[in-house]
This record gives sequence, structure tokens and C-alpha cells, in this order.
Amino acid sequence: MLEILNLIKAVGGGVKVKSIGAWRMKVEAKKTWMEIDSLEKKRKNGWAAVGLNLIFPGFGYIYCGKILLGVIVFPVAIGILIVTIGFGAFVIYPILIIDGFLAANRYNIKLDEEIRGIMKTCPKCAEKILPEAKVCKHCSYEFPE
Repeated sequence: MLEILNLIKAVGGGVKVKSIGAWRMKVEAKKTWMEIDSLEKKRKNGWAAVGLNLIFPGFGYIYCGKILLGVIVFPVAIGILIVTIGFGAFVIYPILIIDGFLAANRYNIKLDEEIRGIMKTCPKCAEKILPEAKVCKHCSYEFPE
């Protein structure tokens, strides 16, 4: 009975389904959709990484999940700026701008791979689709129940 109550809470209460098996399928579909949605929300913006790198060298890397790299870049960049009396900025900042975009892009590519791992593949056209899909949106293949 407790399992049924937990399934009702997970599905959202007033959903009518014919069996516990159907409930489990709805709960699993909701979990995978929520997991994909939470991964989509973790995407990093290249402009934000660049802006952080320009204000505080290395913080764009920390924003993109490369904490060790950001911690190393910050004192090195500040040291170069101090030693070269600011002329090092002509070398450091173009690198930080370009690599800020690239760091965000690398992070987003990893997220895309993780999302593709959650999705199912259509056996007819080999396209990735949502796990709860009953018909492929690309080739109209109908999945068996």
C-alpha cells in the first residue's frame, strides 16, 4: 500500500491509470523527463564565461566546472599582469576570451552526450527521441507497448 501511495505522489495525485504497471511507467517517464530537463538547465553560456574571465581571470573556467584550472589561471594571470605592468593583457585577454567560449562549449557537449544517453533510439531511422515517445517524430515508427 505504501508503494502505491508513493507512486501517487510521484505522478501528481489525480492521474487515472488502469494498473500499477502503468503507474510505474508514468513515474519512470516523468523521472527521465525531469532528468533531461534538469540537465538542459545546466547549460553554460559562452558570454557569461567570457565576462567572468575578463573581470576575474580564471573565473569563467570555474563557472564551466573546471575549478582547478580556474584556481591556477587566476594567480598566474594576475602575476603576468603585474610583472608586465599591464602589457600582458594583450596576450592574456584574447586567450581568455576565446577559451571562455570553448570551455562553455566543451561543457555543453558533455551535457548533450549525457542527454543522448538517457534518450532512446528509433530502430527504424536511428534518431534519438524522448524515452516516453510512442511514435518516432522523424519517421513515424510506432513503438510496441
